[in-house]
Amino acid sequence: MTLTIFCLMVFALFALQVYMGELRNKCVMDLVVPPWENFTEEIWFSWINDSSHWMVDDEAVPIICGNLTGARHCPPDFTCLCVGPNPNHGYTNFDNFMWSMLT
Repeated sequence: MTLTIFCLMVFALFALQVYMGELRNKCVMDLVVPPWENFTEEIWFSWINDSSHWMVDDEAVPIICGNLTGARHCPPDFTCLCVGPNPNHGYTNFDNFMWSMLT
C-alpha cells in the first residue's frame, strides 16, 4: 500500500512538472483588424476569451493544442493561446499536486 502511494506521488510530481497549465491551451481564431483601424488590449482580451472564437470538435468541446513539437497544432487562421478553463469543467488538470494525483 505504501509503495503504491509512493509511486502515485512520483508520477503526480512528474505530471505536475510537465503538464502544469498545458490543458488550458486552445486554438483561438485570429483577430483580423484593418491596418487603418486601432484596437486596444481590452478588445483583444475580450476576443480571445470569447468561447465562440475557439475551435471546437464535433461534440462542441474546445480543442486542446500546444506550441511544442509533437503537440497538436492549430490550423491556419488560428493561434494556440492559454485561455479558458481546464477540460471537463475543471476536473481534469495537473495544476496542483492533489488534482495531479487524482488525474
